[in-house]
Amino acid sequence: MMNGYGIGGFGGLGLLGPLGGMATMGLGLLLVVGLVVWLVYSLTRETNTGPAVTAAPGTYAPTQTSAPAPHDPAREIVRERYARGEIDEVEYNRLIAGLS
Repeated sequence: MMNGYGIGGFGGLGLLGPLGGMATMGLGLLLVVGLVVWLVYSLTRETNTGPAVTAAPGTYAPTQTSAPAPHDPAREIVRERYARGEIDEVEYNRLIAGLS
């Protein structure tokens, strides 16, 4: 038909009429904005998801290559005595060497 009337014109629900065009434009705008937000997020997020290991600049974080030494109460007593000042360094080294 002519002049926008009937099935062929936009007045006859072609492209869902004027409101359908605005809805399509709004959905397209939401899609573009969502894509931009996702792109910015994916480019700025950190890629390392593991726990952070920090060390002083110029040093390396310690890594454990063997099993930890078993707890030795005698060595702990000697360390505590040395820390309190009850024994000097020479006595400390002698006692630790004797425990080995």
